[in-house]
Amino acid sequence: MTRKISIVVDPDHFDRIVQNLESSGLRVEQTLPSIGAVTGDLGDADISVLRSIEGVKAVEYEAEFQLPPPDSPLQ
Repeated sequence: MTRKISIVVDPDHFDRIVQNLESSGLRVEQTLPSIGAVTGDLGDADISVLRSIEGVKAVEYEAEFQLPPPDSPLQ
């Protein structure tokens, strides 16, 4: 199962850190260098690998939301 991950990194070394994240198995979906943010998914790999990369400040799973079907009594 893959889950989306949000990562905050040191913006002064953004490109190097993104390369290290990719080398560690992250499939990068979006990069936002101006705010030091990266999103992507890691598949079944261990998220602690990303946390150990120098320059990574925070790693979190993105929240998942699902609306009920239109005919559901829970509206």
